[in-house]
Amino acid sequence: MAGDLAAQEDGVALIQRTLVDLSQEEDRRTARPAQWDPNLVELSATVRTRIPPLVEERCNAARHRTNCGLIGEVRHAWASADDLLHIWDYHQDDPQVMVVPADSAIVSVAVCPPRPGIFDL
Repeated sequence: MAGDLAAQEDGVALIQRTLVDLSQEEDRRTARPAQWDPNLVELSATVRTRIPPLVEERCNAARHRTNCGLIGEVRHAWASADDLLHIWDYHQDDPQVMVVPADSAIVSVAVCPPRPGIFDL
């Protein structure tokens, strides 16, 4: 049992070193043994970035509702201020913010696969 735990900790250290070596971005990646299954390792990454000034300004000026979140699949963040959706790449220092208007308040954002045939050539 103790040998398994030592091997598991060595595996975690190896994964952690590999992630640090492969990382070319300023984020922190960590690995630790999964508490619910000792044969698995949990990986996590933390990125610290500022909200773009335009987004912060619009959210502060919102009249009704603001929401925000991350779209991890495409490495972007989103924030809505009333009926405006702001999307930006949170890995960039000074990202371009895409603003998408809607006809009512935006409460959530999700990524889904396109319907068949939409992007076929």
